[in-house]
Amino acid sequence: MQVFTLAVACLLFFVPHACRTQNLVANGSFEEIDSCPQYPALLGYQPGAQPIGWFSAWHTPDYFNACVDTVSSVPLNYFSYQIAEEGDAYSGFAAFLSDDLRELIASELIEPLQVGQTYYCSFWVSAAAGGFLFLSAATDNVGLLFTMNVNPWIYTQWNPDFELRNFAQVRSEEVISDTVGWTLVSGSFVADSAYRFVVVGNQFNNTNTEVELFGTGDPNTAYVFVDNICVSTSPLGCPLATGQVSNHKQPFFVGPNPCSEQLTVELLEPLRRLRVMDVTGRQILEREIVSQNKVSIDLTGQPNGVYVIQLEGLGVRHSERFVVQH
Repeated sequence: MQVFTLAVACLLFFVPHACRTQNLVANGSFEEIDSCPQYPALLGYQPGAQPIGWFSAWHTPDYFNACVDTVSSVPLNYFSYQIAEEGDAYSGFAAFLSDDLRELIASELIEPLQVGQTYYCSFWVSAAAGGFLFLSAATDNVGLLFTMNVNPWIYTQWNPDFELRNFAQVRSEEVISDTVGWTLVSGSFVADSAYRFVVVGNQFNNTNTEVELFGTGDPNTAYVFVDNICVSTSPLGCPLATGQVSNHKQPFFVGPNPCSEQLTVELLEPLRRLRVMDVTGRQILEREIVSQNKVSIDLTGQPNGVYVIQLEGLGVRHSERFVVQH
């Protein structure tokens, strides 16, 4: 197995659509649903609260969509505040719990893998922070496990435990602790069986999993969001599947933070577009970046609170939170 370096900052490499090949994961961004989830099917991948093509492989993972204004909404939900990496939806699950418990999601691939074929994979992860559970733990080993069969785990009946194998074809070998942006995990492997399913989550037991606290909280609970899962036979089919990115510092500074009226963005490298969103995910500003040195943003009249600034360049996307306080 070959695993590529994590982009521990929020990075996104755009590949022209003409160069992309088929993603073997149907509905990998979780956008497609039969209907907007309704009460009581809100959390736990219950019937009526599952993205099309996905199911629980173990315990009660969760589905989040901006179409609802409840504990399972986007960006603000029961577990944290997180804008979707792309679109309006993502999934989430406990990647670390006591007694080696896990929450896992699974989907049948569009076609079985071919033995001897190299596959390129990627997915995005964000650590959940705060929320009603006061989450403050991050973990490694979130990954993709390819299997021949997976039995759906149904919360209303007894189900056997999913066997943790301390193995995944592609996984995050570093602790993912970014709670603002999304971290891209990518890698490649050669299929040794005609695998039909992909299982997403932490396949390693607690002894073989590293946990880091980024605040005061429970070290026995680490929860993550995942989005845009991709599996392809082409190195151009999934973002950064063949790229190599080292630990990357934010290419800009924002200040003052908190700010009252004017926010200044100092650029450390060329960026092209700027967006500002409020805590509900509503976009309040978007502009092209002309200057390559500094950008000033007038926030006069905006309510006090937490905002997210997002900057994009050629193949990259970065996010940062700031506070408006008049």
